[in-house]
Parts: sequence; structure tokens; C-alpha cells
Amino acid sequence: MTAFEENLDFDYDFIGIPGGRTVVANDYMGISKNTKHPKEAYLFSKWMSFGKEGYLKRIDIAAEKGKVLNGVPVTTDQDVLDAYFELQDLPGVRSAFDNLDNAIVEPVKAVPGYVQSRWEAPTGVSISEQPNANIHSLLEASIKGEIKLEDYLSQINNLANAKYEEAKKAIE
Repeated sequence: MTAFEENLDFDYDFIGIPGGRTVVANDYMGISKNTKHPKEAYLFSKWMSFGKEGYLKRIDIAAEKGKVLNGVPVTTDQDVLDAYFELQDLPGVRSAFDNLDNAIVEPVKAVPGYVQSRWEAPTGVSISEQPNANIHSLLEASIKGEIKLEDYLSQINNLANAKYEEAKKAIE
């Protein structure tokens, strides 16, 4: 049973972001180039993540322990999906899964320079005691009504695009 099921005393539903879209957060599993057993490492990674036998075993263990899985299966195998949705019946999860073709990939791990572009890049703008506030602080100050974001939109956009280009160039 999930914390939602145990602790919420009202009806709820998953709605995603505006437009009914779901944000997908990618996680990665890697195999070190130094491994002495690359084939076995791959087979284990497959078993733990997208292999039918392994995922069904994860579902069995979760059901046995009264737990839920922390993400949807990375497979379209119908047996796995049926078993998963039998165990995981939180409102909205099935509709979010069914709408994955319309999903947005969360950019933190996929877009070069995203962290700089969204949060960390210094803006040159002075806010309160920050003589060179980063993008996050500027956005936060606008939410609090301390500044008008529209006064800085062009600057932020140019800065975000520059950070993206810098990061993209660094990996090329």
C-alpha cells in the first residue's frame, strides 16, 4: 500500500501538466567499460529493468511485501503491464501510461546545459543581498513579487540559450 492510500482522506487523481501531458523522467543504468563480465552485466541490467522475467519477479516481490514499485515498467510486454497495473492502481497512473506517446521527456538528464539554463547561471541582476542572482533566484523573486519577470525575459532567454550552446559544444 502506498503512502497516498494510507494517508490521504480525500479523492485524488493524477492530471500531469497542462494539456494532460505526462513528464517522463529518464533514469539510466550503465555498465562500466572496465567490467570483467560485460555480457553478464548486461543480462543482469536487462533482468532488473526491462526484461520480462525480472520485472515480473519485481512485481511478485512487491506484492509479497505489500509494497508498490516506484516507476512504470520500461516494456510493452502485455503480461508485465497487466501484472503491474493489477498491483499498482493509483488514480491516473494508467491514463498517464496510456498517454506516453504525448509525454514530455524531463530535460535535466537529456538537454545539455539544462541545469545552468534553468537554475544556476548567474544573471548579472541584483536581488536583495545577491549582487549576481542566478536564474532560479530571479524566477523566485518574480513569484514573490520582488521583481517583474517581464523586465528580464529577453536577458534570461538569451542566457539560457547561451548556456545550452556552451554545453552542447562541450560534448561535441
